[in-house]
Amino acid sequence: MLLEKKISKIIMVVVIGMLVGSLMGEIIGLMPNNVVKKFFTTSIYPGIGFGEKVLLDSQGNPVLKDGQPVMVAKDPFYINLIVVKFKIGIQFKLNVISILGIFLSKYMFAWYK
Repeated sequence: MLLEKKISKIIMVVVIGMLVGSLMGEIIGLMPNNVVKKFFTTSIYPGIGFGEKVLLDSQGNPVLKDGQPVMVAKDPFYINLIVVKFKIGIQFKLNVISILGIFLSKYMFAWYK
């Protein structure tokens, strides 16, 4: 029972922290373009069922357009149960601000019991 409370609290802290961080990132995104804005708002998008991959030709070589590889959407994660087939995916937007938001929410929830 205690372990379940700790796990749910960790999940809650991470989710709320990412939401707070995303909100702060959107506010910082309103700043004029400069190094600070670029540092705090440059994001990576880890996930399953989303994203892009390089388009390959029949020989396995990347297809180029204007010297750059052509990117296409990744195939979603399909679950086929014969009767029903569905696709799922999850993707996160991680940047410095969202990580700071997680630590901020951890600090705030340390006071909450």
